[in-house]
Amino acid sequence: MEGEMKNFIKVWLSVTISLCYCYAIGKMASKGIKRLICLIPVVCIFLYLPLCLTSVHIGGTTAFFIAWLANFKLLLFAFGLGPLSSHPPISLPLFVIVSCLPIKIQNNNNHNSKPNPSQDNNPSPGAREGPLNYAIKGLLVAILVQLQLAYEYSDYVLFVHPKLILLVYSLHMYFLLELILAASAALARATLGLELEPQFMEPYLSTSLQDFWGKRWNLMVTGILRPTVYKPTLHIFTRVAGRKWAPLPAVFATFLVSGFMHQLMFFYLGRGAGLKPTWEVTWFFVLHGVCLAVELALKKAVTGRFRLPRIISGLLTVAFVMVTGCWLFFPQFTHCKLDERAFEEYAALGAFFRNVWSSFEVDNEIEILSKIHSPRLVNLLGFSNDSKDRLLVVEFMSNGTLYDVLHSNNRPLNWGRRIRLALQVAKAVEILHSEMPPIIHRDIKSANVLIDRNFNARLGDFGLALRCGVDNFRFRSTPPAGTIGYLDPCYVTPDNLSTKTDVFSFGILLLEIISCRKAIDIGFSPPSIVDWAAPLIKKGKILSIFDPRIPPPKDPIVRKQLAVIAARCVRSCRERRPTMKEIVDWLTGLSKLVPLHSWNGFNNPCLMVETVGRPVEVRKTQEGGIAGENLDLLDGKLSRMSTKDSRRVYSDLGLRSNLMELMAGMDEEHEFRGEADGVEASIKSAKQVSSSSHGSGRYLYKGRARSRAHGNDKGRGSRLRRNLSIGDGSELFSGRDDAMIPIGFSSRTANNI
Repeated sequence: MEGEMKNFIKVWLSVTISLCYCYAIGKMASKGIKRLICLIPVVCIFLYLPLCLTSVHIGGTTAFFIAWLANFKLLLFAFGLGPLSSHPPISLPLFVIVSCLPIKIQNNNNHNSKPNPSQDNNPSPGAREGPLNYAIKGLLVAILVQLQLAYEYSDYVLFVHPKLILLVYSLHMYFLLELILAASAALARATLGLELEPQFMEPYLSTSLQDFWGKRWNLMVTGILRPTVYKPTLHIFTRVAGRKWAPLPAVFATFLVSGFMHQLMFFYLGRGAGLKPTWEVTWFFVLHGVCLAVELALKKAVTGRFRLPRIISGLLTVAFVMVTGCWLFFPQFTHCKLDERAFEEYAALGAFFRNVWSSFEVDNEIEILSKIHSPRLVNLLGFSNDSKDRLLVVEFMSNGTLYDVLHSNNRPLNWGRRIRLALQVAKAVEILHSEMPPIIHRDIKSANVLIDRNFNARLGDFGLALRCGVDNFRFRSTPPAGTIGYLDPCYVTPDNLSTKTDVFSFGILLLEIISCRKAIDIGFSPPSIVDWAAPLIKKGKILSIFDPRIPPPKDPIVRKQLAVIAARCVRSCRERRPTMKEIVDWLTGLSKLVPLHSWNGFNNPCLMVETVGRPVEVRKTQEGGIAGENLDLLDGKLSRMSTKDSRRVYSDLGLRSNLMELMAGMDEEHEFRGEADGVEASIKSAKQVSSSSHGSGRYLYKGRARSRAHGNDKGRGSRLRRNLSIGDGSELFSGRDDAMIPIGFSSRTANNI
């Protein structure tokens, strides 16, 4: 592909230089044989240059523009005729453009003059066709392409008649060319003040071969062959056969030249596949030339006496063209393997644009990650720009993605870990939004959240991220992008992008963490997680959205607040969505209500919290319905609590005791290690704690550090007390302080998360 593009540039550079030479010859040499002799070398060069190209699209269009259009226009220019010999003379850039492209100079004086009826027979493309017509043709092109792709890449062996394949391919090429020419005509008219010469004028409405070839089909070729072949031949045979019969040999000569030129085009196209010409295309035009000459002779013979109805003549004409085309013309497409090569070039072009877009994403990610660094992000360490495939070196995340943890893990995460992962992602997004100007990630999803060795969440993949800014052209011009299921429905144009777009995606991620259901899952009805969860939350059926593999959080406030935060993030009105700072504050408060599983060094899983207080009183409030307008009323449900200097460790068995009291009176020193948000907290000089292996028995050592500090000898002796009740561990056995006092938890930000 790269070599073909280099050859394409060289070819058109040679064409431009040659046309500059022709423009200079027009200034220096007078029209006639002398100018023709000077232009013959350029004609030969234009016949050779298409041999340097092998692709169907680039080589075919180049061959048609320079070997056919440019050469024929230069022949007219040699004798002072054609569009290149206008008065006053045109400029050099316009000379180059008009020479190669199928355009004509627009006459501005026609706007003030009366319309010429003769011009109605040859209007510009799109003059009589509206947007609906082109929309229908575009739909037909899409359907035909899908049919061809289904046939080419189907896993099943389908027998389709080759003629039917040719018919589908020809219709595809016709509609596609018509759409391309219409778009090019509109662009040329708006930017250059020029009109493209029409190529097709609804050929399926033809009523005769004369109507088909003269007014409706291949009008670019007709427009260039009329002054170069038809008129000179007509002038010669008028002297020989008279005005009545002179058009017949002129028509035949025109079709003969057209057949040779079409065969030359297929020679250029077939050269890329190593094929030799079969001359079937030439015979096709010879046949149509003879038939058109016979038609003209019959019309002259029966003028005014007999005429077929339009519908019958139209059907006969279209049928004759299609039958002869499938017989002699269209087989050249398969003979040159144009269909296969065209699809290969489509695939190569798609890969090229994907590589360009991938390079843009890599540059964008390097630009953003090189300016910010945070423990909540997958930070950039370096990048390689030596090879074609650009490489980024980022921090290694040993535990995969959050998507894998949620949907591919046989052991589901506990609620303490889930809330902390959600909090860490929220902090990562808040870091991006707090930049000046803010950075919008645009692709927040569980697959882009990576888990490090300490099981902390890191936000990665900044390929789609954009910096906000009024003067940022890329921000204002980049089309909407993201992942289906996480994409904000309000984000339909570049102007709709804001930080609330990331808030919506985070809400989807939070629902995914809560329910362990994918954002889009066709196994459910409805498949969208928002359409499934939002009605349940509004009806108060909050327990229905939690992961059924594990029990929901015991605290009803935690359950309700998690659902409320997710519901507020996915509101349809983006102005009513919270900011990421508010979400971080709410999740910070919830993280203190749900303890985190840790490790106590004695092969016993524990739950650890940062602050100390009395056990949470079991709330027995009834969960009610949560309407959309009542979501704000639940923001302040978290109250503050009193804190102490020591830590409290909760075991999975339900045992709760003060850590310093447990360690009092023991001889050997051990080290307690716990993990909170990736930071290993070590409490050294700890005494060994022995535990009993009895399944139902619960023992704890009771001692009073405060009594020892005040010299109270009664507190020195540690007493072993057995808790005979296997309850939920809601009581602490510590002497006079055993009474259970209901407390609340603070919603202040936890600095170590």
